[in-house]
Amino acid sequence: AARARVAIVCEKPFARHLRDAEEMAEACEATGTPLFVAHVVRFFPTYARAQSAVTSGAIGKPGVIRTMRAGSYPRPGAAFSSPFYADFARSGGVALDLAIHIDYHRWIGGEVERVFARGLTFTGTPNADHAYIVLRFRSGAIGHIDANWALPPGLYRTRLKIADEQGLIEWDSFQPPPLIAAFHDAEHPGHARHLTANPLAAHDDPYYAQLAHVLERLAQNKPFLVTPHDATMALKVSLAALESMRTGLPIELESFREKTA
Repeated sequence: AARARVAIVCEKPFARHLRDAEEMAEACEATGTPLFVAHVVRFFPTYARAQSAVTSGAIGKPGVIRTMRAGSYPRPGAAFSSPFYADFARSGGVALDLAIHIDYHRWIGGEVERVFARGLTFTGTPNADHAYIVLRFRSGAIGHIDANWALPPGLYRTRLKIADEQGLIEWDSFQPPPLIAAFHDAEHPGHARHLTANPLAAHDDPYYAQLAHVLERLAQNKPFLVTPHDATMALKVSLAALESMRTGLPIELESFREKTA
């Protein structure tokens, strides 16, 4: 696609291994091919508004950034039931799925200096994966990431907290929206089908918003909100978190090199 100079939209994570991401970014840069990696959290209205509040100076310089993305382990018969997710060699587990939203932390906190992580990925725990990641930013801020594939089936939760001495921004997906309706799901016994109706949400769909952003920036010949460097760094930090879980040591990001053997 890069040789043909066809504009590219790529899902996140950018790749399973860092060198693959670097090669793709280099190929697009060499040919002048537009490349957008779909880090959709930047386009969720709540998260985008929080980032805007931080950059405007509403709470001062952020000191702590906390996020959670939590769901159930990928199982046959469940949503996203492909064996791809549960195959660590191919997917990278929860650290490269839910924790790849480290990109949002970088969007607010800037470049990451050091990574330390604990989790279940290398413990042999069946039907569960969980990563708790602590980031040290060059700015001195601290990031906390809770990425969880251990909730009961049917549950999914996201949380956000950004704090400094001047203020606090906080949001939790378990806080009730204007209207909640839940139905028994005959196709998947033991699961509930949830329908949340919010009259304000029709224009706020983040997946629509990110693709609209791509088309708009292409038409204007302007860079995308998410750059190939952003996507590569999100992958690098997530891989460093895996290495920290594997070794039990903090990882200095500048000197980190992925071990693929």
